Amino acid sequence: MAGSSRLFVFAVLATIALAKRASEHAGDEKHNARALQVSIGPIASEMTAAFRRLEHVIADQIKVRELHEVVWATAEALEKTGFDAAAKEIKKNVDMLSTCPDFQGEGIVGACLAAEEGKCIKEAKNWRPACAIQDKSKHKPAVLADPSPSMGIFWFTRTLWFMAEMFEKVSSGQTMAVAGTSAYENRIQVAFGKCTMCTDYVTNKLVKSSLAGGLADEDKYYAMLGGKDEAVNDMKAFATVALPVIRSIFDLLVEHNLDGSNGY
Repeated sequence: MAGSSRLFVFAVLATIALAKRASEHAGDEKHNARALQVSIGPIASEMTAAFRRLEHVIADQIKVRELHEVVWATAEALEKTGFDAAAKEIKKNVDMLSTCPDFQGEGIVGACLAAEEGKCIKEAKNWRPACAIQDKSKHKPAVLADPSPSMGIFWFTRTLWFMAEMFEKVSSGQTMAVAGTSAYENRIQVAFGKCTMCTDYVTNKLVKSSLAGGLADEDKYYAMLGGKDEAVNDMKAFATVALPVIRSIFDLLVEHNLDGSNGY
């Protein structure tokens, strides 16, 4: 698993720990009053507004600069409500887009990923290549240079996909714990190596158990978030707008043989 993924795992754990600390101190009147103001609604609605800019744009025609602005705005929304660790990792990964061709001008995502694929094909001639494209026939994931635009896209799409899918599942009636664990397995776990005697295995187990435990008491979460109905409606709105955009961008990675998922 690449270095960026390890930092993402830290972000997930830090986010869960933050939420658990908030619920554990709910008896403190002042703290509880502040917690009730920290609603998933404002977070999700700001994130939804950002993604609406890309809602009707074909993925490979999205301007890289605009994608950067949208993802950055999403991270800012998270940061405002205390999810600093997750926001920091999203920002770090989206900043990797800055080396895409014509980033400051009219550069588009499709051209950026085509350039990334071309670089990795050329690297195959080197004794120690900096990156390698995915070999689908042998079920070998891509090896992505870190930092690189492809690495950045790989991780910020997986991060946001995890969040949006969890929101979608919650809005369809699943508990937070079930939705979070399922979304984690679908979008994050596959990035870990398939092994039983390695760091990836231990980290994966730790994150899964922390995620399930951290989201188990959803009544406390909804109380902290200002009420279930509003929160669920805003989760659904974000998932409806963002999921198609995120999926289509990740599909471009796969199309250009740049999917670095170790659990392919």
